[in-house]
Amino acid sequence: MALFYIFHSITSSFYAKFSFAKSIHTLAAGLSMQSVAEFIEDEKTLIFLRETGIEFGQGFFLGKPEPVNAWLIRNLYQVTPLS
Repeated sequence: MALFYIFHSITSSFYAKFSFAKSIHTLAAGLSMQSVAEFIEDEKTLIFLRETGIEFGQGFFLGKPEPVNAWLIRNLYQVTPLS
């Protein structure tokens, strides 16, 4: 799987950032690559990126950085409801 990483620091304008992200995603998709967006810090950003079709993302809205051991302990033993 090839990934195309979309950078956050291109511009400070909300709409300019998303126009850029959408353009980069279109380019990546045309090259049969998947996209990763960073600095997802609010729901508005996440909704836009999902609607754009960007496959992966990271940022404080999705989760704060933490030691990998803490993440493994928290996520390894989760029980999924069957109903």
